[in-house]
Amino acid sequence: MEQFVIKKGNHYANGEFFRIFDPNYYHYNIVSFYGTFQFMDGSWYSKVGENSSDKNKLVGLGFGLNHHKNSVRFAWIPNYNKVGKIEIWAYWYDENDNQRKFLCEIEQYEIISYTILIYCTFYFLKIGNNIEFKIENNNKDKHFGKVLVPYFGGDLVAHQDIHINLGFNKVK
Repeated sequence: MEQFVIKKGNHYANGEFFRIFDPNYYHYNIVSFYGTFQFMDGSWYSKVGENSSDKNKLVGLGFGLNHHKNSVRFAWIPNYNKVGKIEIWAYWYDENDNQRKFLCEIEQYEIISYTILIYCTFYFLKIGNNIEFKIENNNKDKHFGKVLVPYFGGDLVAHQDIHINLGFNKVK
């Protein structure tokens, strides 16, 4: 796994916005993206203001030039009522319509596997061995692809350094 650090006062991990891949390469309109993640030091924190419910982005795929139009990601936020517990969310955009759904709660420092499978007009998300979620995607823009790496917030910036270990395959 590669370590991503979101420095205090920033949104982006390691100063990185995304990594490029070519979605035109894939046969039969199938994209498979998988790996593991682990939340390390700083990833659990106490509530820090009005926008503390904004979801932080963990990892995912974006298509087209604007990932706020067509993308799918895993997002996360600490469970402020349980020290060391982190909530994992599905987080996606379909034609600029942002949606999110709670998937599960995990322990900080636990190594978790994930999968994003894109088949025809659907996204399939899987966490660990048993949490699966299916999302219909009406947007067909798959001419330019981005692997989306950790990002803190919405509106707030990281109020402390956050360390996340993240592994991912080459998208295939």
